[in-house]
Amino acid sequence: GNMLAAGCGEKTCLYDVSSGDLITSLGASGDLGLSADGSLLAVNESIWRLPEGVMFNKVDAYLDHTNDYAFSPDGSMIAAARGLSNGDVLVFDAVSGDQMYVLEGYEEDVASLAFSPNSELLALGFEEGGIEMHTALDGALLFAIQTDETDISRLAFSPDHAANPEQSWGGGTILAA
Repeated sequence: GNMLAAGCGEKTCLYDVSSGDLITSLGASGDLGLSADGSLLAVNESIWRLPEGVMFNKVDAYLDHTNDYAFSPDGSMIAAARGLSNGDVLVFDAVSGDQMYVLEGYEEDVASLAFSPNSELLALGFEEGGIEMHTALDGALLFAIQTDETDISRLAFSPDHAANPEQSWGGGTILAA
């Protein structure tokens, strides 16, 4: 919570939120994803180490036109929802940049992504409504939630534990907007 990343024209600016001072600017702009611990920043297909602002990897796919990015809370994975009628989600190892798997074949775009607090689940929200829950490590579909709402543009998990202690994933509650 000490740093804010902002798209600033043709670059990305990193600010200290306590002082408002510019920490550094990166020579890349586009869709942003910031890890929970603030140590990694995804800008389109590039992964940067923070706060020094050094690009250390590129993910092995073209990620222009992403609808959303999500970093797993443990910092091990990055999920990217591609738009422009691709309707797919790519999941990468955040350290190596290697692609782990792709969720594809959707007729509509995935508009939002969220990892559970323990990094074991990945939720997908769709532009035409509906939510899917997948295991984060391999992308296996666990269940789908049908919604009356369209354009699930934001997803967030609450940090609480599962209501049923028998559930091993401890995912908390999913909030959708």
